[in-house]
Amino acid sequence: MWTVTGSEDAALMLRSALIEHAHDPDPIDWPLRTLLYARDQLRHRLNGSDSLIDWSSPPPPTGSTEWDTLFAAVIAHEFTEAGRSPPDWATARKLSRQWTPSHPIWSQAQVRDRTPDWLKEAGIYMPAQDLETA
Repeated sequence: MWTVTGSEDAALMLRSALIEHAHDPDPIDWPLRTLLYARDQLRHRLNGSDSLIDWSSPPPPTGSTEWDTLFAAVIAHEFTEAGRSPPDWATARKLSRQWTPSHPIWSQAQVRDRTPDWLKEAGIYMPAQDLETA
């Protein structure tokens, strides 16, 4: 795998995954894995002694407002959970139109019920279980 050194690296990897997997049967799966990998790298740095490198710089757009907003919400949440102030670019982002990516198991109503509040505030509905990693 790769090492995520900041917001720019993470956004570029996410954009690449979105483009490469746009026509997959489940176009959300690989980009979400990529985002969660970047999040886990950030979590390690926030909770350890590693340098944060550069998460303060705004990332380049991924080409999708929904994914840009999800990226910002996830990063802001990680900083908050670690007791740190999130970067300015990651705060107060909200979609003008709510986004509920298709889910292979649950209906939209079930997804909404399982979405964490911090993600609902961004206008995104995704079950908390889909954001967990080992």
